[in-house]
Amino acid sequence: MALLVKAALSVVLLLGLSPSVGLPGDGPQPGAQASAAVGAGSAGQSRSAARACTGPRGEPGGPDAWGGCWPGPASTGVPSGTALTSYSGDRTVSTRGAVVDGWDVSGCIVVTALDVTIQNSRAGCVHIEGQARYCRTSESSTERSLTGCTAVPSLGRSRAGRWPRTLVKDSEIRCPNGPGESGFGDRNLRILRVEVTHCENGFSLDSFVTVKDSYVHDLYNAIEGDPHTDGTQVLVGRSVRLKHNVFHAFSPGCSYPSDANCNGSSAVTFGGQPDYTSVIHSSVQRNLLAGGSYTLYCPIARPRNFSVVDNRFSEVYGPKVGEYGPSDGCHRSGVTWRGNKRIDY
Repeated sequence: MALLVKAALSVVLLLGLSPSVGLPGDGPQPGAQASAAVGAGSAGQSRSAARACTGPRGEPGGPDAWGGCWPGPASTGVPSGTALTSYSGDRTVSTRGAVVDGWDVSGCIVVTALDVTIQNSRAGCVHIEGQARYCRTSESSTERSLTGCTAVPSLGRSRAGRWPRTLVKDSEIRCPNGPGESGFGDRNLRILRVEVTHCENGFSLDSFVTVKDSYVHDLYNAIEGDPHTDGTQVLVGRSVRLKHNVFHAFSPGCSYPSDANCNGSSAVTFGGQPDYTSVIHSSVQRNLLAGGSYTLYCPIARPRNFSVVDNRFSEVYGPKVGEYGPSDGCHRSGVTWRGNKRIDY
């Protein structure tokens, strides 16, 4: 199922010189009690926070700067020992409060209901549709029209006092390695310990999304078709928070200097929609970033309450972090930039 063919984000690929990187979570959300279990999978072994890091410093699975480990193959995706049930094609989840556990879906999981949880599962993508793409009262009519979200009558909040979101955790998204494919789209999502690979865009996000402790790598790219490969692209940017993830924006076998089918467009792009609305209440915090033309693109229009804090920009791809540099537009007015550092490789 082709997802969300990318909007024209080439406008953000401004190839001017970028200021250099500063050289010198949001845990599981309690929600409404699940009312329906879907699938017969069994969860694998639990993941201890005290597990020793599995990679070298500055790489996926290796020690981070805060006494923990960066996300990597051993800490994301379907836990070892999980029993999976295979399904062919796409699967739709339309029951409010459903729990999808132990699915292995060759197509996409399409969520059309509120309060759905997807865990210990594998799929080609996760797509939010129907009433699960709800609007909030804080969104203007312009935003609603732009994003195509649906106003859900009497939506209310969960018992924890938070708006319901689709939760995806301890799962793997493996796109079919083709153009126009996004692992996730696009709003009202909480994503935790997920591995995403072989997509043109790991995440294609709109609004009200948190991504934490996840690993995006080995993305699709090609000489033909001019794909604009991003670890994460944010097309609107209301309340999008990226915390403690790894975004490696290059393809398998990538080495410096790159060629056209190796390096992606960005690890993270906050493009926004400058003609309609500004990025607001969003952040990029404690992530490990590498690759791309510029590795991180900050919003074009002046954002509100947008921060880039304590990230690590890795030279694992090349000495400039990205093809042209580590960041673009991140020292504009409205961006809080603090504690970001390079990692020599």
